[in-house]
Amino acid sequence: MLPFNWAGLALILVAFVLFALELFITSHGILGIGGVVALILGGILLTSGNPPDFQVSKWLIYGLAAGIGAFFLFVVTSIIRVRRQPAVVTITLVGRQAVARSPLDPTGMVFLDGEYWSATVEEGRVEPGERVVVTGMQGLRLTVSKQKGVDDG
Repeated sequence: MLPFNWAGLALILVAFVLFALELFITSHGILGIGGVVALILGGILLTSGNPPDFQVSKWLIYGLAAGIGAFFLFVVTSIIRVRRQPAVVTITLVGRQAVARSPLDPTGMVFLDGEYWSATVEEGRVEPGERVVVTGMQGLRLTVSKQKGVDDG
């Protein structure tokens, strides 16, 4: 069994803790940089007291740290870029049928695909239970009209 330095092992563990925290905490890469530094120092200290033939290759340490650092740099920049983009929700409800759950005179609630929506009827009054057709949408408010068809008699 080769002797190793406990401080080096502790620094390597701290590095992986910092890498894990980088994924969950918005630090803009500071935790990732600290993880790379801790990984390099831990790798160097891990077998520093051993003869040169039994030490961890410095190129391996630097390459591993560079690879992990580049990965976290890519992940962090991607997360920051995505967070800065405006939220975009595109749903097409126009033309869908809904059922009035409250009187629409002119506003009320309709039931569509298992969800309650605030709605405004274009003209007239809609009673609870009547079917309506979605004709437009502004934010989270639907614009509806009475459904014409077999139900009208």
